[in-house]
Amino acid sequence: LLAVMAGDAQGVVSVCSRHLDAWFMAYSTAMLSRSGGAQADVLRRPTASGASQSELYMLEYCSALSTSKRTRHLAVSVLAACSPQRGSEMISQALMRMAVEEDVDETEDDAHARAAYARAVELNLPSTSARIARMASERARANGYVALAFDWLRECGDLHGSDMLARGVARVAES
Repeated sequence: LLAVMAGDAQGVVSVCSRHLDAWFMAYSTAMLSRSGGAQADVLRRPTASGASQSELYMLEYCSALSTSKRTRHLAVSVLAACSPQRGSEMISQALMRMAVEEDVDETEDDAHARAAYARAVELNLPSTSARIARMASERARANGYVALAFDWLRECGDLHGSDMLARGVARVAES
């Protein structure tokens, strides 16, 4: 507290980071950068990558959240709220991981892929939503759910993929 009062925000963050987790690193710099003063200017100043130091800590925190199935959805939400431009690739990767998660009772509904697809559409990530739909279509086809495979391809507007799947089904039917 005395260091903060003396204006040494970096010193406080450094000391606290040795005892607290990534959440502290992500949010403390965001709070400090919004507080004003010379230290806030340092945290808001762009680094060599173009991101501020505060934003880099947030990306690191979200990277840690993305590694766990239980917290992946949190990483997507935090990135969408705090760093939608710089975090868009990380959001896409997390959504793809969410889409391929399997339930013990895997059914034709493909709930994880549907949820990840809906979130990608909500966040206006068309290439990610298309990748999820194509992946889900391939998985549905491999599991024998041809109608679901067609539904996924129609969802992402993949006419070529639909045509190829239809030709494959026709070849199997002719055999």
